Amino acid sequence: MKRILLLLLCVGVMFGAFSACAKSGGEDCTAVSDGTEVSTDEAQIKDNEAIDLVKAFSNEKLGLDDETADKCSFLVQKNGEVIDGENYVKVIAAEKKETDDGTYTFDIKGEYYISFDGDTVLKKVNDNYEKLER
Repeated sequence: MKRILLLLLCVGVMFGAFSACAKSGGEDCTAVSDGTEVSTDEAQIKDNEAIDLVKAFSNEKLGLDDETADKCSFLVQKNGEVIDGENYVKVIAAEKKETDDGTYTFDIKGEYYISFDGDTVLKKVNDNYEKLER
Protein backbone atom coordinates (compact mmCIF):
# COMPACT_ATOMS: atom_id res chain seq x y z
CA MET A 1 0.00 0.00 0.00
CA LYS A 2 2.89 2.35 0.78
CA ARG A 3 4.35 1.67 -2.66
CA ILE A 4 1.04 2.58 -4.30
CA LEU A 5 0.80 5.82 -2.35
CA LEU A 6 4.43 6.65 -3.17
CA LEU A 7 3.77 5.88 -6.83
CA LEU A 8 0.68 8.09 -6.83
CA LEU A 9 2.59 10.90 -5.17
CA CYS A 10 5.36 10.63 -7.78
CA VAL A 11 2.83 10.57 -10.60
CA GLY A 12 1.08 13.60 -9.13
CA VAL A 13 4.32 15.55 -8.95
CA MET A 14 5.33 14.44 -12.43
CA PHE A 15 2.02 15.43 -14.01
CA GLY A 16 1.49 18.49 -11.83
CA ALA A 17 3.58 20.78 -14.03
CA PHE A 18 1.94 23.78 -15.61
CA SER A 19 -0.50 22.83 -18.33
CA ALA A 20 -1.90 25.04 -21.05
CA CYS A 21 -5.43 24.52 -22.26
CA ALA A 22 -7.20 25.00 -25.54
CA LYS A 23 -10.94 24.55 -26.02
CA SER A 24 -11.85 21.65 -28.23
CA GLY A 25 -15.18 20.49 -29.51
CA GLY A 26 -17.05 23.10 -27.48
CA GLU A 27 -16.35 21.28 -24.22
CA ASP A 28 -15.55 23.17 -21.05
CA CYS A 29 -11.87 23.25 -20.31
CA THR A 30 -9.81 24.34 -17.32
CA ALA A 31 -6.67 26.32 -17.97
CA VAL A 32 -3.83 25.71 -15.56
CA SER A 33 -2.63 23.23 -12.97
CA ASP A 34 -0.12 24.93 -10.74
CA GLY A 35 1.25 21.64 -9.38
CA THR A 36 0.35 22.55 -5.80
CA GLU A 37 -0.80 19.68 -3.63
CA VAL A 38 -3.44 20.27 -0.96
CA SER A 39 -4.91 18.14 1.80
CA THR A 40 -8.17 16.43 0.86
CA ASP A 41 -9.48 16.58 4.44
CA GLU A 42 -12.07 19.21 3.46
CA ALA A 43 -13.22 17.43 0.29
CA GLN A 44 -16.83 16.26 0.41
CA ILE A 45 -16.09 13.39 -1.97
CA LYS A 46 -12.88 11.40 -1.52
CA ASP A 47 -11.54 7.88 -1.18
CA ASN A 48 -14.03 5.20 -2.37
CA GLU A 49 -16.74 7.79 -3.03
CA ALA A 50 -14.41 9.50 -5.50
CA ILE A 51 -13.75 6.21 -7.28
CA ASP A 52 -17.48 5.43 -7.42
CA LEU A 53 -18.22 8.88 -8.86
CA VAL A 54 -15.65 8.44 -11.64
CA LYS A 55 -16.84 4.89 -12.39
CA ALA A 56 -20.41 6.21 -12.74
CA PHE A 57 -19.40 7.76 -16.08
CA SER A 58 -19.47 5.61 -19.20
CA ASN A 59 -16.19 4.17 -20.44
CA GLU A 60 -16.60 6.32 -23.54
CA LYS A 61 -16.79 9.53 -21.48
CA LEU A 62 -13.78 8.39 -19.45
CA GLY A 63 -11.84 7.86 -22.67
CA LEU A 64 -11.41 4.12 -22.06
CA ASP A 65 -12.39 1.25 -24.31
CA ASP A 66 -14.25 -1.62 -22.60
CA GLU A 67 -11.26 -3.99 -22.62
CA THR A 68 -8.94 -1.40 -21.07
CA ALA A 69 -11.54 -0.37 -18.49
CA ASP A 70 -11.91 -4.01 -17.38
CA LYS A 71 -8.16 -4.24 -16.75
CA CYS A 72 -7.91 -0.94 -14.85
CA SER A 73 -7.78 -0.31 -11.15
CA PHE A 74 -8.99 3.08 -9.95
CA LEU A 75 -6.82 4.78 -7.34
CA VAL A 76 -7.23 8.02 -5.40
CA GLN A 77 -4.23 10.25 -4.80
CA LYS A 78 -3.75 11.00 -1.10
CA ASN A 79 -3.29 14.74 -1.67
CA GLY A 80 -5.46 16.89 -3.91
CA GLU A 81 -4.31 19.28 -6.62
CA VAL A 82 -5.02 22.91 -7.40
CA ILE A 83 -6.25 23.48 -10.96
CA ASP A 84 -7.11 27.00 -12.06
CA GLY A 85 -7.30 28.11 -8.43
CA GLU A 86 -9.76 25.37 -7.38
CA ASN A 87 -9.04 22.28 -5.25
CA TYR A 88 -9.57 18.83 -6.77
CA VAL A 89 -9.26 15.20 -5.69
CA LYS A 90 -7.26 13.18 -8.25
CA VAL A 91 -8.38 9.72 -9.36
CA ILE A 92 -6.39 7.65 -11.83
CA ALA A 93 -7.31 4.62 -13.90
CA ALA A 94 -4.24 2.41 -14.19
CA GLU A 95 -3.41 -1.04 -15.43
CA LYS A 96 -1.25 -3.00 -12.97
CA LYS A 97 1.59 -4.92 -14.61
CA GLU A 98 4.02 -7.32 -12.97
CA THR A 99 7.68 -6.92 -13.92
CA ASP A 100 10.26 -9.71 -14.26
CA ASP A 101 11.58 -9.06 -10.75
CA GLY A 102 8.13 -9.55 -9.18
CA THR A 103 7.38 -5.89 -8.54
CA TYR A 104 4.49 -4.03 -10.09
CA THR A 105 4.17 -0.94 -12.23
CA PHE A 106 1.06 1.02 -13.08
CA ASP A 107 0.37 2.11 -16.64
CA ILE A 108 -1.90 5.15 -16.30
CA LYS A 109 -4.82 5.05 -18.72
CA GLY A 110 -6.81 8.03 -17.42
CA GLU A 111 -6.62 10.93 -14.97
CA TYR A 112 -9.74 12.48 -13.45
CA TYR A 113 -10.21 15.38 -11.04
CA ILE A 114 -13.21 15.91 -8.74
CA SER A 115 -13.83 19.32 -7.21
CA PHE A 116 -13.88 19.32 -3.41
CA ASP A 117 -17.64 20.06 -3.49
CA GLY A 118 -18.22 17.12 -5.86
CA ASP A 119 -19.99 19.26 -8.47
CA THR A 120 -17.29 19.21 -11.16
CA VAL A 121 -15.43 16.28 -12.68
CA LEU A 122 -12.59 16.91 -15.12
CA LYS A 123 -10.80 14.48 -17.42
CA LYS A 124 -7.19 15.19 -18.37
CA VAL A 125 -6.61 14.89 -22.11
CA ASN A 126 -2.98 15.54 -23.02
CA ASP A 127 -2.34 18.84 -21.23
CA ASN A 128 -6.00 19.92 -21.26
CA TYR A 129 -8.81 19.40 -18.77
CA GLU A 130 -12.28 18.66 -20.12
CA LYS A 131 -15.38 18.86 -17.96
CA LEU A 132 -17.34 15.60 -17.87
CA GLU A 133 -21.12 16.02 -18.01
CA ARG A 134 -23.36 13.57 -16.19
